[in-house]
Amino acid sequence: MTLRVSAIESTVPALPELTRIEYDAGKLTIHAYVSGKQVAMVQFESVDGFRVLDEGDLLEFWPTCSWFHGKWLWEVHEGGWFELESTRPGFVGEKYKGATEYLLVGDNECVSVISRDRPVVTDNAL
Repeated sequence: MTLRVSAIESTVPALPELTRIEYDAGKLTIHAYVSGKQVAMVQFESVDGFRVLDEGDLLEFWPTCSWFHGKWLWEVHEGGWFELESTRPGFVGEKYKGATEYLLVGDNECVSVISRDRPVVTDNAL
């Protein structure tokens, strides 16, 4: 599976901790912290699904999506969680047409999101 991604611009000064994740009626908000201070907030208005995994469970992403590149927000065009789920016989991928996958990379946890809308990123969110 080939991974193809593009970075979403954000001015977070270091790899953040994704320690606060709020989901309510299809809306998802992820808070990013560096040294205990909130540095960004990422909001999705129309989420079809999301997963939270330890970064060690996503090692296939690191050559492309690590903080080594100075980025922590990625749009996944090919080879991500959505594509993996699409290989399962019980996955109804048809209902996700028009949705896009995003990956938020944290120091410990990472969040994969399938959403119909681009995220709204607020840097230096206090």
